[in-house]
Amino acid sequence: MFEALSEGREIMVPITQFNRMLRFGAGALFMIVGISTHNRILGGIGGVIAFMGIYDRCPIWKAVTGYFKRSPAKIL
Repeated sequence: MFEALSEGREIMVPITQFNRMLRFGAGALFMIVGISTHNRILGGIGGVIAFMGIYDRCPIWKAVTGYFKRSPAKIL
């Protein structure tokens, strides 16, 4: 991993199915508690946690992060 980073290569660490479901379930639990207690901050945190379980499959997320991964000369 350190060798790949020193060469500037990207490292992809896949999310296991257990981790994906754990993140999604924890996020859903936070959102349910946030909705039932009328706490928008807790609901938002739950949304972020749930998104962390599926972000690698989201095409919009890939497009946005791909835009920022380009070199600064290509962006402008």
